[in-house]
Amino acid sequence: MRMRTFGVSGLLAGLLSALAVAVSFGASTPTVTSGSSSSVTSSSATVSGTVNANGTPTSYAFQYGTSTSYSQQTSSQSAGSGTASATVTATLNGLPSGTTIHYRIIATYASTSTVVGNDATFNTSGQPPAVKAPDATTGNATNVTTNGAQLNGTVGPSSSGATYYFQYGLNTHYGMQSSDATLSASASSGSVNASLSGLQSGVTYHYRLVTRSSSGLLSVGADGTFATSTQGRVPPRGLTISASSTLGRSQIIVHASGTLQLPAGTSAQRGCFGTVWVQIKAGTTTLAYTPLPLSSSCRFHESRNYAYSRLHHSSRLRVTARFAGNGTLQPIWSRSASVHA
Repeated sequence: MRMRTFGVSGLLAGLLSALAVAVSFGASTPTVTSGSSSSVTSSSATVSGTVNANGTPTSYAFQYGTSTSYSQQTSSQSAGSGTASATVTATLNGLPSGTTIHYRIIATYASTSTVVGNDATFNTSGQPPAVKAPDATTGNATNVTTNGAQLNGTVGPSSSGATYYFQYGLNTHYGMQSSDATLSASASSGSVNASLSGLQSGVTYHYRLVTRSSSGLLSVGADGTFATSTQGRVPPRGLTISASSTLGRSQIIVHASGTLQLPAGTSAQRGCFGTVWVQIKAGTTTLAYTPLPLSSSCRFHESRNYAYSRLHHSSRLRVTARFAGNGTLQPIWSRSASVHA
């Protein structure tokens, strides 16, 4: 690594530049907060929340259900890329009567990363429904390709009509779901499936089957995973990371930065995009696992504050980065960097 010698003015400029970079990246992660509910009836309600895109193109939706599994989701809406908090609302329909409904707001940014709001609840009016949803059992994924897959599952017997769909995404927040499909009343179990397309190559997806009765009750299958293939993508030449710390009286500031090294023949335009996850650990405890957008020059930077009490008496912190991959390059981990605490 090439080193430069700074005078006092150069050092001050360098510190201000580093601070500006840290602030810029720190502000790139959107923030969301679940708000209140209103206009609650036996089958519908309006829910609210706030979203601040913090300068990053962001979309949002509300997830809801009869438990904190949040097995339903509204359609995704754009939150823009501003830096001010905005209040947003959505109307939830087809809810079961006489039931506690959980909901939260979820935001997606950098194409693959998500942040979720706090859990909130309300109670629909009326008597609880008697008709339950048929049991949902998540099956294996088949016909997995670079950009697609078929999700499979089994639904149990049902005395009345119902619907089913699959939730899927890059983590157990899911964030996407297949179209609703109709189930007829049946005295026996049956197989169901849904075909997905437009997936990212070389990444692991989570998914689960959900069934919904005509009265709005839900049954949720277990989480399953599959990995799309990496055909056509090449490995990066490397992922570097360096880390340092600034010590205060009651806290430590951890600075981490690095560069994705492109393979020969790959331009910055084709390779310098996507998400880098920075992991900071104190012993075996993970203090942070933060998604950062890769800059157009293939660089990333992160600065985080920690109270000394959170370090669990660790004298050193371990900082590692993982590039999640994109349409051109495969994922890659960096080596760990050590920070004195």
